Amino acid sequence: MIAVFATIDDGLRIVPRFLRAYPWQSLGFLIVYAVTSAASASGLLHLPLPAWMAGQMSVWLFGTLGTLLLAPVWTALYRFAILNDTDRCWWQPDFRTRRVAGVLTALAVVGLIGAAPFAAGLDILPRLGARRMMVIAAVGVAVAVRLGAIWLSTRLAIAPAMAATGTKSEALDISFDYTGGATMRVFAIRTLVYLPLIVTMGAFALALQMFQVGLPVDQVNMLTIANVIVSTLFTACTELIDGAVMARTAVALVRAHRARKRAAAEDD
Repeated sequence: MIAVFATIDDGLRIVPRFLRAYPWQSLGFLIVYAVTSAASASGLLHLPLPAWMAGQMSVWLFGTLGTLLLAPVWTALYRFAILNDTDRCWWQPDFRTRRVAGVLTALAVVGLIGAAPFAAGLDILPRLGARRMMVIAAVGVAVAVRLGAIWLSTRLAIAPAMAATGTKSEALDISFDYTGGATMRVFAIRTLVYLPLIVTMGAFALALQMFQVGLPVDQVNMLTIANVIVSTLFTACTELIDGAVMARTAVALVRAHRARKRAAAEDD
């Protein structure tokens, strides 16, 4: 079994070292992340879809574009966290970068599938004049799909790190196999990593609602912009931490898998 808090601590220690080893890649990561986040939040993409689905698709498309642009940075982070590799270039589209981009795109599709039923329900149910039982059924389906997407994302959480450092191309399959007995621990690790972000963003949103009452429009706009900037920076840092932590989680799971194989061989 992997140690939850020790693995998180291991990943936290790696992030500042990665920032020092790859300063330009880290700056590029922040710029690309900020631009794509601002584009998705500002509604630059207008899709011929109902409002909630259009918003969800817009966020997903810009987020996926940012993920593909940042695939070299993610590859460098995973290899640094696992192999202490400091020789990656900013733009190095080798087979490892392509593997990481493919795995991250697959995970983005899983996230979209998990979020789409809620958006579709918000768009469709008001038009149908839905009755109570219909609303309950729609919410039940949306919750079930969301939980399924979370479970699958957890089982595939170490796949990007395996794609960046592993010798086999089947990173998704390997991740699914290695996380089988540690699903709840991987979920707990990711929950603890993202918990400060969730609490902080909620606190900022609450403070914004409280302080903007009675303020002039220009000051409200400034508070909103400040909230977006802080949230974007905090989200980018959290995702970097999550990447490093998942890389160390992959190391722990691989070691546990090898230990089980050795024990089974000795028993035979």
